[in-house]
This record gives sequence, C-alpha cells and structure tokens, in this order.
Amino acid sequence: MPENARSSPEWIRSFGLISVTLPEPPLVQKYLGGQPIDTDEEYEHALSDATLDSLVRAGVTLVRVRLFSGFGLEFEKNEMERVRDFISRAHARSLKVAAIVQAGSVIPETLQIEENECQNWLQVNPQGHHPALRSSFEVEGVRPCYNSESYQRYMERACGTAVDFGADLVFLNGLGYNPEPDTCRCPICVAAFRDFLRAQYGAQEDRTRHAGKERFGHSNFTHVRPPVFPSAAASAHPIDSPHVQEWVRFKVKTLTAFLSRLSRAITKRNPECAVGTDLFRNFGSNSEVLAGISFSEQLPQLDLVSFGSEPFSGSESEGFSIAALRAARAAGIAFEPILGDGELDAYLALNFTFNDRGLGNFGSALSDWFSPGWESEVDQDGELAQLRAYINFYNEHKADFVASTSLTAVGIFLDTPSEIFGTESRLARSVLQEQLAEAGIAWEPLHTGQSGALARYRCIVLPASECLSDDLARAFEQYVTSGGSLLVMGSAGWRDPWRRVRAASSLQSLIGEAPVDGERRESGAGCC
Repeated sequence: MPENARSSPEWIRSFGLISVTLPEPPLVQKYLGGQPIDTDEEYEHALSDATLDSLVRAGVTLVRVRLFSGFGLEFEKNEMERVRDFISRAHARSLKVAAIVQAGSVIPETLQIEENECQNWLQVNPQGHHPALRSSFEVEGVRPCYNSESYQRYMERACGTAVDFGADLVFLNGLGYNPEPDTCRCPICVAAFRDFLRAQYGAQEDRTRHAGKERFGHSNFTHVRPPVFPSAAASAHPIDSPHVQEWVRFKVKTLTAFLSRLSRAITKRNPECAVGTDLFRNFGSNSEVLAGISFSEQLPQLDLVSFGSEPFSGSESEGFSIAALRAARAAGIAFEPILGDGELDAYLALNFTFNDRGLGNFGSALSDWFSPGWESEVDQDGELAQLRAYINFYNEHKADFVASTSLTAVGIFLDTPSEIFGTESRLARSVLQEQLAEAGIAWEPLHTGQSGALARYRCIVLPASECLSDDLARAFEQYVTSGGSLLVMGSAGWRDPWRRVRAASSLQSLIGEAPVDGERRESGAGCC
C-alpha cells in the first residue's frame, strides 16, 4: 500500500458493514421533483425510533443519511439538526451512521444567500456556462471548482459539522469532473494549470527548462490555456498530445488534493471518523481518468468506496462488481456495493465470496425488508427469508469474515500512464479479467504506487502496459530474478510514460526483441 495511505479506524475493519440508506430529505426531493405527496411524513417516519429499532432487529450495522446537500449550511440548518438528533439516537442503539455530504455540486440560488462569494466557486466550461451535475440519483446542481480556496474551506466546514454531529463516516458524494468538453476553464483553473506546467517545465532553472524543451519544445507557459475538446468522443482515443496529457494529469492532481484535504480535516477532527466516496461510479469506464479520478492516487485517502447510488445490476455485470470488490480489497479499504432489484442471490454470493468488510448496502431503510413490521412478512416473502438466513449466518460468523486474508496469487498491473493515455491497456485488462473470472482464477489489481508489493504474487500480468517506465521495468526484472512469473501481453513497455515510441521495449532484457503474432515467451521461475 502507498506510504500516504490512511490508517483506517478499527471499527470499519472489524464491524461488518450491513447498511441501508434513508430517503433524501424533503428539501432535496422537492428540488428534484416527482416526489410522493406525503414526502414530509415519510421522512419523519424514516428518522423515527420505530425505524431505528426495526433496523437493529434486522441486523443492520450502518445507516446512510443525507446531512448536507449543497444548498448552504445555514439554509439546511434545521434539517441538519434533525440528522444530528437521529445520529444520537442511532448511537444509543449501537448503530453506526454515515453522513452524506454533497461535495460535487452546489445549489447557487440558495447558497449565494449566505455566501456571496459562491458565484466564484462555480466551474465555467469553454462555452462560458456552468457545468451541472445531473443524475436521477443525485441532486442536480452546479459543479464547483475544486481549485477554489474558498470552496475548499467551506467544504471543510461542512465535513467538520458532520464530524461534530457524531457521524462515524463522512461520505463525500459526487466528486469528479464532467466529461470533456464540459469541464472547468475558470480563471482560477487556468492560472493553476499554468503554475502546474511551469513548476515542471518552466524556464526558472536548468532542470525544468530542459524538461520543458524535451516535453513541449519550449519552456514558456505564461499564455498557455487548457486544451479544447471538440466533442466528448475525442476522449475515447489514445492521447499523444503533451498538452492534453498534462491537462488530464492536472485534473487528477486537483481532485486528489481536494479529497486529501477533506480527508485530513475529518481525521484531524476525529481519527475514528472514516471517509468514503462514490469514486467507483466511474469504475471500468474509459472516462474515469478524464473525470479526474485515479484510483492509485485517491483510494489511499479513503476508508470506503462505492458505486454511489448505482445498484448491483445482476449477472451481466457480476464480473464488473467482482473487479470493483477486488480493487477495494487490494487497496485495503471497504467497498459498499448496492443491491439492485431482483438480484439477491447473485448479490449475496458476491459479497460472501469477495467482500471482507461486510454484506454491502441493501437499499432503502423503508423497504418491506427493514421497515417496522418486516418480521410478519418473512413467511410470505421467500427473498426476505433468504436474506434473514444470510444475515443471521453472517453475524454469527462475522469474526471469520472480517479477519479473512486474500490468497490471490495473480496480480494484474495497472500502469497509470498506460491507463490514462492509451486504450489498448484498458481493453486488454477488461478481456483478461473476464477470462480469469470464467476460468475461476482469482486476481487482484496492482497500481503503480504498489510496486513494492510485487513479491506477494506468484504471477503478475502486464496487460499491454505500453507506457511502462524504466524504473518499473527494473522492478519487474528484480521480481522475475527473485522467482516471480511475469506474463507480458501486447505492446508492454514499447512506449515511455509520455507515450513516445521507444526503439526497444523497456522489458527487452526479459522478453528480447518484439515477438511475432501469436508467439509465446516465458520468463520467471513461478507459475500461474
């Protein structure tokens, strides 16, 4: 695990997470529209002692509740106080509470009433418009600029409020950028991008000046602006332009710094308060890095990650969900998948097999499976009876599940530049993961920052990791020399981290000259 990884609170490692989610507060539902006519009464019922007692009887251990929705801390004060009271009553019943804090959008029309400066917090796309976060599962709002110091301080206040109100976990919702070209080009980001380039490639000293000329052919970034993307489709192609490559890296750095700052603020206020996000809503997508998301850099800042509000959606995506579970487990954090409709068998099997932190999220706290009176439905509801049997079994043997260790012998290496700038590596990885799953072979993802953990695997696969650096190539040479087995696929090592074509692969000492199509070469003493 990377050196900057969080030290997760003990409770999230051993508690056994069985969670449900309360409905959105009436304020959010009314803003979205389409809400039931009895929204206020339903939400009051969700916060009641009767609901809490029913959840305890059902074996729930964690309840997710919306604390801050981006309307403004003062504007939402009354609702937040109700949540504060709910957290206190939940704790009296030994339930943990995850407070959802909206970090990826704001509602300017109400926020500006209490924060005049908030108009300068908003992202501005190349057309001069404010990009919106739009989803049927999340509050519609405007994307904030993650480089804005004022917005960062405001979000520290929101997270601090959640901690002070007793939250056991602060869940930062909606983090990320929209797909290009609907991404921030505000003056703050333009200036920060110039500083980002100047620090690495500027004319201030010989080292950076040389790097600038090698990278861009010049070292003057006074007037540089973020690149223009003519359409979202452009992001699906390999990225060779250094201008675009550095813009992608800049967005990753910006989002990582923002997440890291909030994570540190939460931990400083209470070391036993965990931090989670919905970063995995982009998991497996070609757009995840263009959204500013890099799992190798951001997962170490977290204790829990999820798909957000997207549920587990059945056998056709089972391999996808297994990959997400393995990615979280390899990073040493909890993963919270969400049950979809009609998929209980697959969902329970998935979590019992791969999830070492719990059984995931079972949806609404007010469903027939958890709301008051669920006991009377067990005899009539076969799925509910099955769920009760699994939860009871899990709670009886919880210590064995949460103490389990991975015996995975195969690691799939995810080289960051290859994943970001190319397409071959992502495609090769996707096919390989499906093939391994069909063959019943367990695997774990390995990120660039985990190169020190190579020795724990009997076999490591490089799925067309074309942009492999010289340092990583040397690490794999040492791994093979020490008895490990390396499977090299496609054009691994044939480009440098800037995606420039090499005269020979950085792995040449292991694989020799370029193999002809279909040729198999083996290197290493291990087996896979």
